[in-house]
Amino acid sequence: MDWELIDRKLKEQIANMSDIRNGYDQIKQVLTDNDLPTVDIDTDELKKEFHDWLAEVIEKEPIPKNIKSIYFGLASMSFPEIDNGKEKMITYISGSKLTPVQDVDWACDTEYFPNRRYLLLTGFEKIDNTIKSNNKLSGDYEVLVFNGLLNLLVLNSLNELKDKLMIYKDKKLGLFKTEKRRDSLNFGAGFDSGDVYFLKELKNE
Repeated sequence: MDWELIDRKLKEQIANMSDIRNGYDQIKQVLTDNDLPTVDIDTDELKKEFHDWLAEVIEKEPIPKNIKSIYFGLASMSFPEIDNGKEKMITYISGSKLTPVQDVDWACDTEYFPNRRYLLLTGFEKIDNTIKSNNKLSGDYEVLVFNGLLNLLVLNSLNELKDKLMIYKDKKLGLFKTEKRRDSLNFGAGFDSGDVYFLKELKNE
């Protein structure tokens, strides 16, 4: 596949705020045009899994006041209690005190690591199995499919969860905490070993 085509397609979807179903259909069309395998997944189920996980994370471990940007990472990891420790593609959430404007490597300088930060999506596992059964698929394939889907999942969750994402708890008079709204919060996604796609800046409007 042509990397410039992949990069252009993902940036196009970000700019257009594509919904998950149509966005994934576009991704599959690129794969079909390049004679590469596609994987049928339930995008509604994928969206619900991601949304429920993110809502639970920020509800139980709110994003601190000093965090300016949220990064959704992609990495191949193994967990002893899951499928005999076999490596699987997971996504996770972390937060940085920096913004993309302040530092191009903002996603590498993270300080918010909630306990529930890891997520193994059912649809991702299905795609992962297809990739592992075909050693001819390149890293570009993973970026198009995994990063493309993650971008869409994040973008489609931001509006629904905006109020919760923009709130932080501020200490006042010792132990008492009050809820306040942050001015803005940036979002990006990408592979730990690759480029980070800037997705959106939420503003307190």
